[in-house]
Amino acid sequence: MAEPRGNSKSGYALPAILILAFAMGIIGMSFISMAGHETRQSQGELDSQRAFWLAEAGKERAMRWMATRFRPPDTDETIYQGIADAGGGTYSVEVVVDTSTLYSNTKGFMLEAVGNSGTRERRIRQRIRMLSFAQYAYFTDDERTPGGTNIWFIGADQIHGRIHTNGTFRIYGSPTFHGEVTSASDRMIGYPYYHVYGPDGWPIGGNNPQ
Repeated sequence: MAEPRGNSKSGYALPAILILAFAMGIIGMSFISMAGHETRQSQGELDSQRAFWLAEAGKERAMRWMATRFRPPDTDETIYQGIADAGGGTYSVEVVVDTSTLYSNTKGFMLEAVGNSGTRERRIRQRIRMLSFAQYAYFTDDERTPGGTNIWFIGADQIHGRIHTNGTFRIYGSPTFHGEVTSASDRMIGYPYYHVYGPDGWPIGGNNPQ
């Protein structure tokens, strides 16, 4: 007499469940791995952008530092080293002298700025040159005479070449400027008290510089 047999399908149920669980575990680990990779990639991109802007900030600060020096540097010099940012990054800046311009009126330099954030580093190089006062036909720190009287450019004045003041230009009538006119002030003054903030502000009060 033959022995009774159980349902043959039940013998496959447990292995099938184990295989399915194993496959689901692999899929779950893949998703976790992908999510971790995307997170690291996003953080890397963020660090790269932050490092770039740190280098840019260091470069701009170094340019202001160069502009306020009494004389330009004669040798390579580290201006800033490992300056910390509130966001956790740092920047460093070095000025490299262009030796071919050492004896020239227009000295040249290379600013090398490095920004670091996390594991990322970005570098910016900016070539600059410093002009001498010989480039200007007229250059003043303040538009006043030694006695304190205001200086006015009047209609009969003809100015050839570049002019600059760290003060404020005053215009009376229609003087003519044949070169570039720059000022550290945000305005010019037309006689007697008109404040003009750009070229579109002229003519005003009978004053109209050319």
